[in-house]
Amino acid sequence: MFVFRLFWYDEQNLIFHLVAESRFHDHCVLCVKHIIHKEAAATEGERCRSFIFSSATDGKIAFWDATDLLLSASRELVPTATCASEHDAHPEHGRAWNPQPRMLKSVRDLGDPLLTVAGHQSGINAVDAYHVGGA
Repeated sequence: MFVFRLFWYDEQNLIFHLVAESRFHDHCVLCVKHIIHKEAAATEGERCRSFIFSSATDGKIAFWDATDLLLSASRELVPTATCASEHDAHPEHGRAWNPQPRMLKSVRDLGDPLLTVAGHQSGINAVDAYHVGGA
């Protein structure tokens, strides 16, 4: 069983946080991509959804909706107000930083994919997505 992991990069503090993992693929994962889909919501204006898709050596492509998972992680990791003053500069890159960054309480399970597609009889080395028509 192979583990697929999703990380969040904290640009301010230069730290990777392990957000979620999945043990869905039972073959080597060859490619992982993500897209952010903007959809018009009638009452809320524009809403964004985050999708992740992966391909493996068994020829399957798996699609996950990671929106709720990422929103939950962002609530834990991103402070509502600036937690560092301008004089607190990082010793290497000079930007403001928090010497005690927030950490996630736990690693989430990415769960089962929304959809799997048998795309080929063997490994799929590359997948991509692009916008087609519409607004």
